[in-house]
Amino acid sequence: MCTSMACLLKDQHEQWKRNQDKPSRSVKVFRCQLPRYNSFYSSEPPKNNGKDKPSSAGAVLCGWCGTWRGDKVCGSCRRVHYCSEKHQAVHRKSGHKRRCLPSSISQDASEPSNNRTLRGGEDDKKSWASFQERISRTPEQVLRYYRDAVAKPLWPTSSGQPSKADIPKCNYCCGQRTFEFYHKYSYYFGVENDAQSLDWPTIAVYTCESSCDGNVAYKEEFAWVQIASQSSTTQR
Repeated sequence: MCTSMACLLKDQHEQWKRNQDKPSRSVKVFRCQLPRYNSFYSSEPPKNNGKDKPSSAGAVLCGWCGTWRGDKVCGSCRRVHYCSEKHQAVHRKSGHKRRCLPSSISQDASEPSNNRTLRGGEDDKKSWASFQERISRTPEQVLRYYRDAVAKPLWPTSSGQPSKADIPKCNYCCGQRTFEFYHKYSYYFGVENDAQSLDWPTIAVYTCESSCDGNVAYKEEFAWVQIASQSSTTQR
């Protein structure tokens, strides 16, 4: 991946083009896998009993940025941690204040539908706040895999989401591609904190649902990059 934000913005136009013979993407993902029957692993997948746990608890991270240790805690709900008072204030403005107190939640639930319709232009901000709230439960995660075949990505914004037709078929077997995992954070790429730095909310990866095999060692799959809209990040 090129570390230029200008290059990533050009890539946005390319990923919306359908049925390309030779796509010109700057964001690419490749799959390399062992055959089902091999000398290293069982041919049958492990059974998921729903009791998988991390090897250690790890440090509690900031519920807004997910980067730094969350030494401060929300005084109302006592559930969300923050690295600074600034990030706590930004998180409250972006939607946590509304979700924090039971009275606020009940008030939102009883709000007339016509008032909710008037706020339809705030979809991106709401999606961003919901995304931040969700990932704050496990802020240490960078890759989120989905085992369910019908799972869908947790999109940070309501705009810029692909439809089923936007996801191309497998280049090798012409089968369907399905969502497998997404990458959340760009700071692991060592980018700088300036306007021209590489930045994205999430990259969703779609792979061949049949995990087709063949003579190609590295098979190219499909990555969908969602760029945050200006409306969703004005309070960041």
